[in-house]
Amino acid sequence: MKFAFADVVAETSSHGDMENVDGRLTVVVAFDAGFQLHDKACWRWIERWLLLDPSRIHLTLLHVARAKHVEAHLELTSYRYLNLEDCSRYLPYDVWKNLKKRKYPSNEVLVLTTTSSVSTAILQYMQYDAPAHSLLVLGGRHERSTSVIPRFLMGSVSTDVVTKISSHPVLLIRTRLFEDVTDLRTDTIGAAYLGVDRKPSEDEIVRGRGRFVCIAVDADHVKSLVHYCRREILLKTDVVQIIHCAADEHPSTIARVSKEVEDVRVEMETFLDDKTQLDSVLLDFSGDIRDKIVDHCREMQPQLDMLVIGNRVTRRLTRAIIGSTAQYILQHAHVPVYMVPDHLLECMEAA
Repeated sequence: MKFAFADVVAETSSHGDMENVDGRLTVVVAFDAGFQLHDKACWRWIERWLLLDPSRIHLTLLHVARAKHVEAHLELTSYRYLNLEDCSRYLPYDVWKNLKKRKYPSNEVLVLTTTSSVSTAILQYMQYDAPAHSLLVLGGRHERSTSVIPRFLMGSVSTDVVTKISSHPVLLIRTRLFEDVTDLRTDTIGAAYLGVDRKPSEDEIVRGRGRFVCIAVDADHVKSLVHYCRREILLKTDVVQIIHCAADEHPSTIARVSKEVEDVRVEMETFLDDKTQLDSVLLDFSGDIRDKIVDHCREMQPQLDMLVIGNRVTRRLTRAIIGSTAQYILQHAHVPVYMVPDHLLECMEAA
């Protein structure tokens, strides 16, 4: 027999109604155990490219710890909200320092203590406790293993979460391995580790440094994914590229997708500050869709800042072992990937 409960202990008055945060986007950032360098790199990236308007953000900093000395057959999770002084033990110093400066006035720090896996605790929190208008941010390291067995079968938290989540969008920021960093002695907080210390190109200097966002559309959700990006992700200063790989598609499908891409191009041109900020690319008519998208992102580096994809969640074990297009891209792309579950896109189509 299994039981589940949430023992909520509110230790700070900053925590309010989880379902009412004045229309703000709730950004849930899950931190690893200890003070990992990839956590610091992840935080630096989201501060630079995501948390641009703190007044419109409700920041939830999440740390999951494994409970000890509890019977194995019980699935128990306790929630504990921390005050500013106590949370310094769970957060990287950079994050804690910004909270003390009130850079993000709407915030909360939450510790989950669980007897189940870390990924299960995160999934349960997002499904049952996070507001509907939330984004989950996960940091992780690139895995170079060539093993046939996928990494998530061996316990990768980030891969397990993105494989199973269907309730909210996820931003996965995979960082490079230590050997990719030229000199850790002069960069201990992760600029070179993440690759965010690059110099802007001449074109970027002329137009001002905005984000370069690539949107990968498939045959099913072209307009809805672009509309979602325009409403939830994009800024008028962003440089946007819409890509589509037409491998193994019928001519009629290619024609329909091309027409939809052209329609959203017209809409996006009125949204962005300048028409030159928008581009659309048809990658190829053959090959593996997953490799084409990953290779394209690699070619666009270091200019590309974020890739946006849709995701179809399935419970079939065979699909999980083989790996969907979204899972493959999340595992192998060398840029932060923003994944939008299909049900959110379907809601936009129905609206």
